Amino acid sequence: AALREILDWENPGPGGFYDSPGTLPMTPRLVRGAGPVDDPAFLRSAMTGYLYLTEPPPTVRYSSFSCAFSLNDAPLRCRYEGLDPHAAYELRVIYGQVEYKARVCCIANDEHEVHGFLVKPDPPAPLTFDIPRAATNGGQMTLTWTREKGLGAEGYGCAVAEIWLMRKGGMRSK
Repeated sequence: AALREILDWENPGPGGFYDSPGTLPMTPRLVRGAGPVDDPAFLRSAMTGYLYLTEPPPTVRYSSFSCAFSLNDAPLRCRYEGLDPHAAYELRVIYGQVEYKARVCCIANDEHEVHGFLVKPDPPAPLTFDIPRAATNGGQMTLTWTREKGLGAEGYGCAVAEIWLMRKGGMRSK
């Protein structure tokens, strides 16, 4: 069972999507924002980097070391297309610990709550949430992550290490 979990880690099941947004070749759905020319301070653009871990590395999968993140109160977004408008989906996500003090929430299409503000597990671990059916019935969806507004502190916004958008009833569904 442990070997199967290792081999199938990135498998979102039939009709699903896997993203490792901090790993450049595996970020096709990350909405990058304005970019360095128009936003040199990256205040409106997504960035990639490595996590601050509070546990020694052997307790955390290597794929959870990198993440996409935003700065300050800027949101982080991923856009999904080619969804089955008749299927139910769930989100499996591992949040990065870059901004470990802030709580994070996820909204689909700027109107459907996937989950409210929560404290991320430390060390990083997968969390699973149902996606509201209304968010995917058009065959596309944008997921937006934000942290609590106005925290200041170290300046990090929110960070996402791994994303599985899974069609319910698919191989990885629990």
